[in-house]
Amino acid sequence: METNGHSRSSNRQPQINNLPVFGNDKVSLIELKSLAQKMLTMGSIFLILILSEPDFLPRREAIAKVELYVRLLYEEVARKRIEG
Repeated sequence: METNGHSRSSNRQPQINNLPVFGNDKVSLIELKSLAQKMLTMGSIFLILILSEPDFLPRREAIAKVELYVRLLYEEVARKRIEG
C-alpha cells in the first residue's frame, strides 16, 4: 500500500526520535546497551561493539550510530531465531 508516494511496510524498524538528551546535547546509549545485553549472547561481536561505545555521545553522532545499531540488532536476533 502506498501513501503519498511512500510504501508502507508492516515490518518497519523502530524510529529513533526520542533519544534521551543530556547536557551539552549529549545522548545516552545506556538503554541500547541494556537491550543488546538482553538480546545478544556474550560472544557476539556486535554486543562487544555496542558495549565499547561511550555511554553518552553528541546527538548527531548518536543518531547515526543508533539507527544502524538498531537495524543490525534486529537482524542478528532474527537470524538467530531462524538458525535456531
